[in-house]
Amino acid sequence: MFSAVNFAQTPALSNRYALMNRSCTLSRFCALLLLCLPFTACDLINPAAPDPLKIDEDLHLSFKTPDWGTKMDCTQLDLPSYGLNTQTYYTFGTSVSSNNTFFLSFPKDSSAMVLPANLKKYPVQELGNHTLPFQFSMKVPVLEGSRASLISKEGLSTDSYNEVVAVKYVGRSGPDALFQIKGRYKMQMVEVNAPNAPKLVSGTYHLKVKTTRL
Repeated sequence: MFSAVNFAQTPALSNRYALMNRSCTLSRFCALLLLCLPFTACDLINPAAPDPLKIDEDLHLSFKTPDWGTKMDCTQLDLPSYGLNTQTYYTFGTSVSSNNTFFLSFPKDSSAMVLPANLKKYPVQELGNHTLPFQFSMKVPVLEGSRASLISKEGLSTDSYNEVVAVKYVGRSGPDALFQIKGRYKMQMVEVNAPNAPKLVSGTYHLKVKTTRL
């Protein structure tokens, strides 16, 4: 299941791959810690390596490293939205079952969510270091059950991208407009505090998020 991000369990990062690097202030890092609230369950449903090219219709998050992969059912996941800047929200969560953490940013204004121009490839970011909508970053264990972690490297190339393929309005809840974002990604990931070569990680997601109705 997904729960709040627990940075206390994350190993200390090198200066080059700090969780919140030069553009992320100490106040934002503290805000993330204060905003770590429990999420609705998001259960492991497929311990086998998922197909990195197929995006299932069910709400989910999947990843595949050179060594292992998994897919998690996120049907009941209730993701909160936090302000990144005047135009952008972000959301994040950590899976208790697989111990991976993801961050996804998206427009704050609901009217900006369904623009046709949104359906394209965006940069992958270092973990949590988002600046614009539709950026994606992640941390995953090196091996299933391992305490060692891989974190995403910033980049936009054939082997480093977050491709948004669909954004769908699915209703509203109070002042919030609800959308489902469907995407696929590839990213170069490096092991924390280790000089090993980057590893190519790929996967898909289909997540429900909240924006502001303006």
